[in-house]
Amino acid sequence: AASGTQEVSSNIIQVTEVAGQSGDAASQQLEAAAQVKSGIEHMNERLLEIIRDSQDPDYSTRHPMGQTVTVTVAGVAKETTLHSLSMGGGVVLDRGLEVTEGDTFTIDLPDLGTYEASIVAKTEDHTHARLDMNDADAERLMAFVRAMG
Repeated sequence: AASGTQEVSSNIIQVTEVAGQSGDAASQQLEAAAQVKSGIEHMNERLLEIIRDSQDPDYSTRHPMGQTVTVTVAGVAKETTLHSLSMGGGVVLDRGLEVTEGDTFTIDLPDLGTYEASIVAKTEDHTHARLDMNDADAERLMAFVRAMG
């Protein structure tokens, strides 16, 4: 009887350990799902901002610049021409940058500071990018563009 009790006790311990491991795995899956959900919500918010900004003529109107700016791509600083800039953060640069769509870089804008940016498209003549801005960056950019005219 003692060996039977010991076996049952051993089985209870094993079941308890397995249940604990299953609970840990479930907690990890819930945490991962919450992170994915948060990422999707953030992406949806950003897409709504982009759509809103692209449909608002004040945000999407390109303002001619013709200024030399410094961009840093993969740690290499290069000078290029900033052809135009919009309040929504759209920039048009020279074609000569060694980048592909989706690449990220930094751009030093005179009187505004350094912004993170992402390549949107390349045409025969130009490189189109979008500034990645927080609210303070966006306010500074809008004030700058409004002051231009």
